[in-house]
Amino acid sequence: QERAFATGCRATAMSSDVADIMRGAGAPADSSSGAAAGRSSRSGAAAAPVRPHGLSREAFALMDAGSLPSMAPAEDRSLAALVRRMRGKKTAKWAWRPFTSSARSKDSLQLSHWVRASAEFPDYPFARFNKKIDLIRYTDEDYRKYLAPSPDAPSTDPDSQWTREMTDTLFDLCRRYDLRWAVIRDRFPWRFVQVEELKRRFYTVMSRVIRARINALPANSNSAIGRTQYTDFHYDPELDSKRRRHVHGAYSKTKPERLLQERLLLDELRVIDERLEQLRAAAKGGTIASAILAEAVTSDRHRLEEHAMRPTDAEVPTKPASSAVAAAAAAAAA
Repeated sequence: QERAFATGCRATAMSSDVADIMRGAGAPADSSSGAAAGRSSRSGAAAAPVRPHGLSREAFALMDAGSLPSMAPAEDRSLAALVRRMRGKKTAKWAWRPFTSSARSKDSLQLSHWVRASAEFPDYPFARFNKKIDLIRYTDEDYRKYLAPSPDAPSTDPDSQWTREMTDTLFDLCRRYDLRWAVIRDRFPWRFVQVEELKRRFYTVMSRVIRARINALPANSNSAIGRTQYTDFHYDPELDSKRRRHVHGAYSKTKPERLLQERLLLDELRVIDERLEQLRAAAKGGTIASAILAEAVTSDRHRLEEHAMRPTDAEVPTKPASSAVAAAAAAAAA
């Protein structure tokens, strides 16, 4: 509104300037026109108002009823104005129609929604977002050959506790919940099995069955089974458990603990930088041992930076303990 007000004021001022110029330019050019103007003014025509001294031209233009409007006309947004604008226009017809979705093919759920009367959908448009993970389906022969535990397997074998029923239940839950392991672990009936063991069994079954089917293909066959990422992936339960502990520790740290760890790391980096500058200065003299020691301190700094980037609950060492530093120091002493 302020911008529209300023624009209107400038337009009014410009129109007044143009009128003043035209009146000023036309008066001395033709004396008869001035006489005619004088006669018209004497005949009763209203004279042009005179702007008082000290009043700006923009403010004076607002007082002139015959000038241009000072503000842009506001758009009428009332319901009546909307009806007037829409009068004569064809509106789209909507219909309440039932629909089914291919994502609910098992229970054949039928719902209804409002759609344009002219719209025709062979399937529910949002069914394309129902993405499912394509998991293998092993047969009885596959299970007997590659997945069943061996009778002479030791009790420490992780596969010895898994039965056919447990494996089938695990894969059914994986298909239903799209490998969301927290939900799968909560729905798994055998409560003594941890989430790391569920993952290990899943990746083991996938790897064994896919590798066996790939090996069964002819040598000159160009067909691909797919899912080779499972055959190349090795799941480590201990590493996964350690990763989860680190994530939990990083999220559960309090602000004072984070500030303390950051301060310790910064102090350690400052000490390493000081030692590195001293060793670089000594290495300029041509001492080979000093150069080796400087390189060892540089690698020690990189190790500490990696430690700072890794979320862990381990205590930060106050002194660098690097075997390369010790070896270089021994070489310098020799």
